[in-house]
Amino acid sequence: MTSNRSFRPGISILLASVFILLASGCNEKKQIKGKKFLPRDEMVELMVDIHLLDGITNDVSYYRKYNPNDSIDLYGLIFVDHEVERETFELTLKEYTKYPHLLDDLYDEVLMKLNLLKDQLDKEQKVEKENIQEEVQKKVYKEVDPERPKRSRNKPVPKSRGLKISD
Repeated sequence: MTSNRSFRPGISILLASVFILLASGCNEKKQIKGKKFLPRDEMVELMVDIHLLDGITNDVSYYRKYNPNDSIDLYGLIFVDHEVERETFELTLKEYTKYPHLLDDLYDEVLMKLNLLKDQLDKEQKVEKENIQEEVQKKVYKEVDPERPKRSRNKPVPKSRGLKISD
């Protein structure tokens, strides 16, 4: 006797897919917690400062001005500033490497904060540059003709009332 149930590969693939999604979804809620680990927000701030320090010390002009003996000593200052033990940081980072999706999320936030800092710095430099250009223009106009009135860019230039040429 034959069975009325026939094997449907589509259903088994669908069930396997749902199982995999549910199993991987369990890891999404995983967080690095505990007294021996740094809180996520603190870890983000620490990583931002570490990357800023790396950016500064990797600049050629830094090495021309200073002769750092060891970059670990430089990182030590960051740990002191954040009141964090190096071992706690290393343990927390090691734990994040066990969960790549959490490490990716952490670095996304670090990069977002670094980009915000860069945008803020770019805006400040633009304003400073505009202020310097304005000061230079004021100084040049005073040196050329101190009595010359300043013409507004919005006012139209008066038309000449000279001779009209007719055909």
